[in-house]
Amino acid sequence: LDHVTARGAAGVRASYSSSLPCAAAIERLAAKADFTTTITGYRSTFPVTVGSGEPWRESPLPREYNCLPWHDVPGGLLRKLRHDQANEPWIPDALTPWRFDKRKRHSASAGLIKHGELVGWLLVYEEDHGVAELRCGYIRPDLGSLGRGLHLIGFVLNELAIAGVTTCAVGTYASYPRMVRLMARLLADTAEIHESRGLYRHLP
Repeated sequence: LDHVTARGAAGVRASYSSSLPCAAAIERLAAKADFTTTITGYRSTFPVTVGSGEPWRESPLPREYNCLPWHDVPGGLLRKLRHDQANEPWIPDALTPWRFDKRKRHSASAGLIKHGELVGWLLVYEEDHGVAELRCGYIRPDLGSLGRGLHLIGFVLNELAIAGVTTCAVGTYASYPRMVRLMARLLADTAEIHESRGLYRHLP
């Protein structure tokens, strides 16, 4: 701290996960050094079979909807989405699908279509050791409360199972309370949900 203070820093930030074996020791040291701790996000690893047999994995979509593998979503729908977002934005900037790298995207990534419009997506990326990360998912806000996000998740998990994937990972920022609640709802009885925590100390 003396070193960064001497260099004129206004504060010090750090982050860690509650899953670390040393998390309790980090918290004790942070408290002694007067760091403020906040929860910045949540992350979990879970089996691709989560929810098997439950209605959200088995019930069909209403007829006006269709789930498509992301590589089969017509390019015109994505262009229209970008145009609409530029004129009447409804997607948080961090969750626009064109922000994400195409190179490691898993073939199980999917889009949700309603009446010829792209209204949701779940982009999946390959991690090490055969784990698939559900990295970017969003449903148009007026549809999320109808459970369409669950249909999309179920579709993607089924595609991952067909591809031979057994383990998934998912994370979200604490600033997305709907996603936090969804993680708790789907994973509370199946997997451990770890907190991502931030540390901060203002320097004089």
